[in-house]
Amino acid sequence: MNAGTVFNDALYDKLCKKDTVGFWKTWQKHFCMNNLRPTCVLNGKYGENNVRHEFTEHYRRVYSPNNSHIEASYKAELEKEISSAHENTHSCHLLTWHA
Repeated sequence: MNAGTVFNDALYDKLCKKDTVGFWKTWQKHFCMNNLRPTCVLNGKYGENNVRHEFTEHYRRVYSPNNSHIEASYKAELEKEISSAHENTHSCHLLTWHA
């Protein structure tokens, strides 16, 4: 028997016995644990500090917290939606925004 067949048989046995905990442990051991290796290159940058810096800069650009301008924009949008809902259904209670 090859390793793939033994692995498939182990998963199949756990599924047949409804051993979900054992199934997922076997799955993770085969697919997850062996594949977790830190990278030493990211976007052409080498070394732990450079990789960490690239990762940080990527998520810094992707994520931007709300500022007062964006918050005012969301507030106006919400008030417009609430007003529209209130006009369309008389049973809707108007919510107030507290800044």
